Amino acid sequence: EGIEALYMQLNEAPTVFAAIARLDDLLRSGQSFEDALKALRSQLLYTNHTLVPAVEGEFTRAQFEHFAYPNILNNELKEWLNSLFNSESKIKLSLLAVELAGKKSGVSKLHARVSDFYDHSGNKVKFDAITNGISRKWILPGIENFYHKNGILNETDLPSNDYKSRLNTLDMNTVRQLKKIGRAHLNHVLRRRKNQYNCPTTIPHDAIIFDFKRRFASYKRPDLLFTDTNRLSNILQSHNAHLILTGKPHPNDEPMKHELQRMLTLTHNDPILRQRVHYLQDYDEEIGQALAFGADCALNVPVVGEEACGTSWMKDIANLKLLISTPDGGVADVQPIACLEVSGKNEAESLYYNMEQASAILRCDSAYRRELIRSLGAYLPIISGPRMMAKYLQLFANK
Repeated sequence: EGIEALYMQLNEAPTVFAAIARLDDLLRSGQSFEDALKALRSQLLYTNHTLVPAVEGEFTRAQFEHFAYPNILNNELKEWLNSLFNSESKIKLSLLAVELAGKKSGVSKLHARVSDFYDHSGNKVKFDAITNGISRKWILPGIENFYHKNGILNETDLPSNDYKSRLNTLDMNTVRQLKKIGRAHLNHVLRRRKNQYNCPTTIPHDAIIFDFKRRFASYKRPDLLFTDTNRLSNILQSHNAHLILTGKPHPNDEPMKHELQRMLTLTHNDPILRQRVHYLQDYDEEIGQALAFGADCALNVPVVGEEACGTSWMKDIANLKLLISTPDGGVADVQPIACLEVSGKNEAESLYYNMEQASAILRCDSAYRRELIRSLGAYLPIISGPRMMAKYLQLFANK
């Protein structure tokens, strides 16, 4: 109470009601509408996580009159809001955020470049690029300690000025030991969580674990793995590997619900996949963190141009995992991307090829070390949460 924020970040459009309340407060203090709006815009950043406004819901004037207007005291503000509704008396919250915020940002370089938003006057909106970062809670404590002990991260959790040269201190005995600790944590979680057969999942200690862990949406393409089930089963069997899938379709996404069921049916009907593909139910932070800590190689294959950023892959890189990915979202902040790239006309074939490559790399200390140094050298600054926060502060400071 009594503390007034210097800046405000609207993280996704629904938070715009906080900005409306702030504008109402400024008007109650006696400022003119023009001055109050100018003051608000100087304090306000809208961070968008969606590539196109078409996927966002619309709100009607009647909904605003019922839910929002009773909480707004200034009539001039209500009149201004009414002027933004379209001919069908509807409005997108993203349009409101664009009109109120003096600064706008996207969550990766690619996202900021391809976002297709327009203000009320029809002008295309420019978004600054501030790529998402991750919290330290997503890094295995032993790995985080290794980064600090060897000067790869400094006291503020940012990569040190010479972090790339310090990555050469990466020794594989330490890496293997840290991965064992991560696997033990994963095994502990797997014993308590249910797979597609309502049973715990047990994976041999010497097996490679691939994982696909994220919201099940068509553009994220979990089904790409099942393009050729014979090929998938051969890869998993010949390389002593297992695949863990976890994620939930949106409650209203009937096509993806059916697709998930199709994938599970294909898995059940193949005796090798039945033993080596595990779908973990009730995906949540505990499962996501355990797989980041304990799996060996992450699969990230969104349709290029449709992932705003993604952060699951960042957690994997930080935890000394290999990454197989399309050049999309935050992964594409680095060109060429610094991981095993899925590309070409036959992306399923490219995915399978890279799964075989990853299996060989993980069994060879020198190859594994080279790949870790390559990916960490490229992405450690990008995945840094403190870097993201510093960039936001710089954006506000550059008025």
